[in-house]
Amino acid sequence: MFDQNKGSKLSGAASWLAILGAAFYWVWLDRGMFDDALLSSSQQGAVEAATVILMVSSVLSFVAVYAVVARRGRWTSWPLRAMVVVSWVGLLGGLLCLVFRGEGGVIPFCLGGALLGFAMGCQNVVWGTVAVSQGVEKTVLHISGAWGLSLFLNLLMIPLPKCAEGVAVMMLPLLSLVCYGALYRLQARARFAIEFKEGTGDVAAQGHQAFGIDVQFLVVILVFCGAFGFVSWFAPANLSPSGSQDAAYLALARCAVALGFFIVCYAFSMKRVELLLRVALSLVAAGVVVLTIGVFVSSMNDPGRILVAMGYSGFDILVWTLISYYVRTSKKCAAQVIAVVMAAEQIGISLGIGSGMAIDHVEIGAFEASIFLAAMNYLLLLACFALLRRYDRQSILLGDSPADSSLSGDANAAVDLFAKNARLTVREKEIAFLLAEGRNVPFISKKLFVSENTVKSHVRHIYEKSGVHNRQELLDELEVIRGA
Repeated sequence: MFDQNKGSKLSGAASWLAILGAAFYWVWLDRGMFDDALLSSSQQGAVEAATVILMVSSVLSFVAVYAVVARRGRWTSWPLRAMVVVSWVGLLGGLLCLVFRGEGGVIPFCLGGALLGFAMGCQNVVWGTVAVSQGVEKTVLHISGAWGLSLFLNLLMIPLPKCAEGVAVMMLPLLSLVCYGALYRLQARARFAIEFKEGTGDVAAQGHQAFGIDVQFLVVILVFCGAFGFVSWFAPANLSPSGSQDAAYLALARCAVALGFFIVCYAFSMKRVELLLRVALSLVAAGVVVLTIGVFVSSMNDPGRILVAMGYSGFDILVWTLISYYVRTSKKCAAQVIAVVMAAEQIGISLGIGSGMAIDHVEIGAFEASIFLAAMNYLLLLACFALLRRYDRQSILLGDSPADSSLSGDANAAVDLFAKNARLTVREKEIAFLLAEGRNVPFISKKLFVSENTVKSHVRHIYEKSGVHNRQELLDELEVIRGA
């Protein structure tokens, strides 16, 4: 069903400023960690060493964030100073990698990789906390929008000369910081307002738990990211077509899927997002089948990689959807949940890249290389279906959409007109919809992932702007509008 309350969706964690800042971060991560924009050198050994150090440093950053937040007990404010520090650390790391990428600078080059990894990990937690701060729907909009925009920016960087590309990527953490700082300054405006809140812990833990997270979920992340890390490092040295055209096709395919999620989530209900999610993960299955054929018919490798790349976008959105779910239901705060899941992801990628490096030093033929890649892609497939199974058991998307309304079409139109006449903000309009449904303050607080005091403040503003004094008068006013 077409969603009639789209205006309130692109606000808060899903505002254009939040999405833009996260997009700069994801381009930086993609180009700095999985590309040679920063980690390139005439000495292959230096590149491998810096890559491993970057990965280890990234994992350590998640451990550090978890420990700091656990010691402080909560994270309910904007860590602007910390963001400033890690952004400049990231800039320094990129500068060291660019300056010492030639021969004779292995130690500072590897130090640059360490600084990059630490800064990337810390910024991942910061932007992740913003993304999941207001429930699943905002999370899907934030992640899909940021991914789509970042992949588009990736396409723009492909034709750049290597030196210009490196400088551009090096500056991305500062651009991300500017967006984060602006978002912090605009918190008084309803369209950008975000309130960090700890999980409710109201869902009984199922299965074995580690740091407040389902162990099976973390294992799936490890398997998928291990396979992804192996393919991302090993394939280019053996079978992957070289040149910017192939990279452009892969980026364009992933961008199309991410933007597809964003459009569907914005224009329709979350039920349509669930359908698109299943389609995206089915692309992974199709891609694995095609890549298996590619073991014997090399021309099938290119379409197979494109299909897997498209499916990977869906997998990443599903991971963040589950993170949002665990944030809402865990007693741990968002930063801790994100740190644990992202640490598992980085450990998996590190193990995969390490395996790829080891096999890369062994001289094997194209057929044997294809067998290795096919096996890794089957691991990707198994991880996708295991994650989808966990999602099915929890019905995450269907139970968390503040924009989905049980009101009839006439009632929706009445609230729309009521909000327009009273000049309500997008958040006030969202709460007016829930009030019209008969929802109470505790329900609205949990639904919108804000405090009860915040809801009460919005309700008071709604009454003041519209001239009504209580819920009954509000309902009477809506009846008058419907009968007009």
